[in-house]
Amino acid sequence: MYALDTYSYVKKLKEAGMPEEQASVQAEAFYALAESKLVTKHDLLGTRQEIKHEMQEVRAEMRGIKVDLEARIDQQIDRLDTKLDQQIDRLDTKLNQQIDRLDAKLDQQIDKLDKLDARIDQQIDRLDTKLDQQIDRLDARIDVTFQALKTDIVNLNRRIMTMTLIVIAALGSLQTIFRLFGH
Repeated sequence: MYALDTYSYVKKLKEAGMPEEQASVQAEAFYALAESKLVTKHDLLGTRQEIKHEMQEVRAEMRGIKVDLEARIDQQIDRLDTKLDQQIDRLDTKLNQQIDRLDAKLDQQIDKLDKLDARIDQQIDRLDTKLDQQIDRLDARIDVTFQALKTDIVNLNRRIMTMTLIVIAALGSLQTIFRLFGH
């Protein structure tokens, strides 16, 4: 309870020029008003206890709400995780199917390249055989030509030798003729 000094209040009002009776009525009215409107320390302590109690209740309610929200969040995360796993599985399946299709196409292309490589190898073998045959024919022709040239050279050497001997003999004869006839 708040103690209001009504005597001091009336005294100040009288000193200010207010009649005593009027100052007393005003002091009582002010006291009644102040008593009904002013809060005491005791009132504040009670209110404080009520607020503490309400805060504890609010905290307890908030903990409950937090637990509920965490459970909801966990459920939502689980749903999203499941949904994500399903989408990943679908994408994985699609990706594997595409890889299988591409792998099959690649195998076909490799088969085509293998066939082409085999054909090229056959062509190379045929050309190699043809080239070997042509080389053999050329070698044979060269050998024949070389032998013919060799024979021609031998014959030519013989002719040259024969002609040289004839020229020497002719020169010897000419010398003899020149000696005989004296020139």
